[in-house]
Amino acid sequence: LSNQDFKKTLKVTWSAFDKCPDANNNASSPTPIVAQHFGNLISKAILADADDFKEFVTRGEASLRQECLLGVEPELRQLKKSDIVQLQRRGFYICDEPYAQISPNTGRPQPLVLINIPSGAEGAAPQQGASDAPATGGGAKRQQATAETQAKKDEKKLQRKQKKEQHKQQGPPPAP
Repeated sequence: LSNQDFKKTLKVTWSAFDKCPDANNNASSPTPIVAQHFGNLISKAILADADDFKEFVTRGEASLRQECLLGVEPELRQLKKSDIVQLQRRGFYICDEPYAQISPNTGRPQPLVLINIPSGAEGAAPQQGASDAPATGGGAKRQQATAETQAKKDEKKLQRKQKKEQHKQQGPPPAP
């Protein structure tokens, strides 16, 4: 992406649907979209030199791809391919297929297809269930960094306490 300024990205509200709504060319009805989330291809965060990557490849379509039907503001019908938009409390998405009024194949509106742009944060993908959660890396490193930071804080606290004790033992400074 050439433009990394996401503060100017269009922010959109949404609501979930059980089935894709029929827009009926009504300008005020919600725009149907399909939000897609793709999981990790490799189930292990860091592969060692001795590891065979074929053992850690995620198998099965269900664990790699999740789709969610949503209805969004009617203004999103104007999105073009590769436009970036933010769905409130879901994340950033890139337009893969723009909205089409009526598909020549089905005679129904073609929903807007958006693909999630991963943020890189742990647990960033929407959780359908505990078994559907993708494997993410960095958890052990983050815990280790947090433990090291806490150890440094504790050490500084102990040093301050020892310094305070030394001042108490020395007594008040002599008067000039």
